[in-house]
Amino acid sequence: DTEVTFSQDYLVKVKAFFGSFYDMVHTIMTFLFSDKYTYGCERKGDDSTFAFRPVLTDAKGTKYFVFEFRRFNLDGSSDITESAAPRFAPGAIRVAKTVGDIIALKQPNGLSADEVTKRRRVVGENRIEMQKPSFLRALKREFSTPFYTYQIFMVYSWIPLWYYYMAFTWGLMVLVGALSVSILQYKNERNLYRLTHIAGDVEVVRDGEKVRTPQDQVVPGDIISVVPGISYCDVVLVESTKLLVDESALTGEANPVGKSPLDPLVSDQEYHDKLHKRSTIFAGTTVTEAENSTAIVTKTSSYTARGELIRDIFSYKRNVFKFDAEVPIVVTILFFQACIGWGLAYSWTGDEFAYGWFYGIYVVAACLPPLLPTVFTVSVGVSDERLARRRVNCTNSESILVAGKVTRAFFDKTGTITKQGLDFLSARGKSSWVEDSKALDQAMSLSFATDNIKLGMACCHTLTRSANGKMIGNPVDRFMFENSRATFDDSENEIKITDGTGREVVVLRHFDFDHHTMTQGVIVKDVDTGRLYAFCKGSGEAIGKICVPETLPSNFDRAIRSSAKAGIYQISLAMKSLEDDIDVANIARGKIECDLSFQGVINFKNLIRDNARDVISHLAEGEIVSTMITGDSVLTGICIAKESGILDNKKQVLVGELEEDSVVWKTEDEIPAELPTGEILHSVQLAMSGAAWRHFVETAFCSCLWSLYTSRQGFYRPERVQIRPHYVDVW
Repeated sequence: DTEVTFSQDYLVKVKAFFGSFYDMVHTIMTFLFSDKYTYGCERKGDDSTFAFRPVLTDAKGTKYFVFEFRRFNLDGSSDITESAAPRFAPGAIRVAKTVGDIIALKQPNGLSADEVTKRRRVVGENRIEMQKPSFLRALKREFSTPFYTYQIFMVYSWIPLWYYYMAFTWGLMVLVGALSVSILQYKNERNLYRLTHIAGDVEVVRDGEKVRTPQDQVVPGDIISVVPGISYCDVVLVESTKLLVDESALTGEANPVGKSPLDPLVSDQEYHDKLHKRSTIFAGTTVTEAENSTAIVTKTSSYTARGELIRDIFSYKRNVFKFDAEVPIVVTILFFQACIGWGLAYSWTGDEFAYGWFYGIYVVAACLPPLLPTVFTVSVGVSDERLARRRVNCTNSESILVAGKVTRAFFDKTGTITKQGLDFLSARGKSSWVEDSKALDQAMSLSFATDNIKLGMACCHTLTRSANGKMIGNPVDRFMFENSRATFDDSENEIKITDGTGREVVVLRHFDFDHHTMTQGVIVKDVDTGRLYAFCKGSGEAIGKICVPETLPSNFDRAIRSSAKAGIYQISLAMKSLEDDIDVANIARGKIECDLSFQGVINFKNLIRDNARDVISHLAEGEIVSTMITGDSVLTGICIAKESGILDNKKQVLVGELEEDSVVWKTEDEIPAELPTGEILHSVQLAMSGAAWRHFVETAFCSCLWSLYTSRQGFYRPERVQIRPHYVDVW
C-alpha cells in the first residue's frame, strides 16, 4: 500500500553501495586495530550486531575478552558435552538465591584465599576498564575522519597557486574547528572516566580474619564492614544498628534514606535488589552514617547499578530520524553540484590547466563547505555548555540535534509538576465521618483526629534519626510525624515515641512498605499499660480490604473518591490490639495485616509548581503533547493535570479501570461510558489506572484503540501498529 518514491529508491541504492564498501573497510580495520579498550566498533548485519574483540589470557591461563566493559570467559566447565564447542559466557556469579541463603553467608571465616582467587578469575577485578582520556588521542581521532581529508586537500590545492592567504585563513579555521571539537570530546570522555574511578580500601573477612583490601579486589560473596563513604559494589545489609545512604547519584532523591538488614522471616523469598532495596546498598551511592553494619557483596564491576548506568551511557544509540536518512541524498546532490560547478569553471576560464583547476576547486569549496560538520559539532558543544549552566546534564550531546523531533513529553507528578514534598491538611477519625467530608479534609487541623489517629501518625513509619537530629526517611512519613507533634528517642538502642497527647510507646518491629499490598505497618508497646498494638497505613482501597467491614463508614468508597477528585493525597490508618504473649520477632506480616479496625484518614495536598502551567503551555505551543504518569490515585492525577493544563477543563475525562479482566470506562462521577468514535473522539480525554494500562497493552484490542486515539492527523490501521512493553511504535 506504500508508494515508493524515486528519492526513497535512490536512497536505498546509494546506502547499499556505500554501506557495502564501508563494511569491508570497517571489518579489516577493526580486525587489525581494535583492542580491549575499544568501545563500539560494531556493525549491524541483517539480523544481528557483531564486533571484533581480542581474546586475552590471564595469569591462570583463562581465556576471556571484554565487551561493553563486561568480561566473557571461555567456558571450560564439565557441563559442556564432548560434542559441544567451548563458548564464552558472561563472568557473573550469583552468590545466593533466597534471602535465607544470603543471611547464611555471614560466617565467621568469610571466603578463603583460594575461593577469592577462583571467583576473581570468573568476574575479574571490581573495576571498569576504560582507557584514560587523552586530548592528543581525541585530536588524532578527529583528524582521522574522512571529511578532514577533504578539508586538508582544499588547503593544499590553494597553497601552490599563490592563494596562500586563503589557504592560511581556511587552514586556521579548520585547525580551530578541530581543536574545539576535540576539546569538547575530551571533556565528555573525562567526565565519563571519573564515573569509573575507584579509590580506597575496605575491611573484608578473609580466612577468619578482618583485613583491609583495595576496593577493586573484592569479589561477590565477600563479607565487608560498611563505613561512611562511596560504595563501589552492590552489597546487601545483613547486620546494622543504623545506616543512612545518599542515593542522589542514582535516583536523584535529595534526602538520605535509611537501610535495614534483611528480615529472616522472609528467608524463603527470592532475593532481588529492587524488591529488597531497603536492605541493598548500590554502587555509586554514598553511605553517610553507619553503626555496626555488615554486608555481603552481591555484584561487582559492570554488574553493579553504577556499572549498568555506565554501560547504558556508552551503549546509547540515537534513534535514526528522517533527517539522518536524508543526509546521504543531500551530500550526493551537493557532490554532483560541485562537479558541475568545477566543470563549468574549468571550461569557462579558458586558461591553463592550473588556473582552471584552481577556480574549479574554489567553486567546489563553495558548493560543499569543508567546515560544515565542524559547524554542527561546535554548535552542539555550545548548546551543551549552555544547558550545563542551567544545571541540565546531557550525557550524549548528539541528542540535542534531535530535540526538535520530540512530540510527546511524559511527566511524573510528585516533585515534578508539583512541589517537592506535601502540605499537611488534616487528620480525621471515623467518629467525625460525615456525608460531605471534603470540607473536613481541607480543614488543615488535627481537631477531628482521635487519640489513636495521633498515635498512629507518631509511630506508623520507618523514619530514622541522623547524628544531627534530622529525621530521615519517606517525605510523607516525615510530614506526618512532624505534624503529629510527637518526639522521637533512640538513645537507648530502642525507639521510644511520645505522641502529642503524652502517650509513650516503644517500637518493637517495623514492616516496610510493600508494593504488592500497598501497606506499611508497625508493632508498638504501650509503656504505661504494657499492651501491644499493630498499626497499618496505606491507600484507602488497600486498607479497606484488610479491615473488618463493620468498622468502615458506610460511604467510605465514595468519600475517598471525592477527596481524590479534589487533589487530596489521602492515607488511611487502621489498628488492632495483639495478645501480650505474641512472638513479635517471628510473627508473619499477613497475620498482622488482617481483621483491622479502621481509625481514620490523614490528608495531604500536592501544590503544583509556580511555573508548571507555563511549561505545559510552552510545550503545547511547540505542538508537544504532555502526559502525566503517577503512582497516586487516578482521580488525584486528573485533578493535578487539570490544574497544570495537561488536561482541558472544558473536555470530558473518561477513566479506564480493570474490572473482571476487562477495561471499563467511566466518567469521573463513576457513570458508565462508551469510547466515542469518529469526529467526536477529540472531545474526550483519557486516563487509566496502572492495572488497566497493563491489561490494555497485553491485549490485541490495544492495537486498534491506541492507533485510533493517539493519531492526531488521521487514522492508522490496526495492523500497522506495534505494541511493545514500554512504548508504542506507529509507522
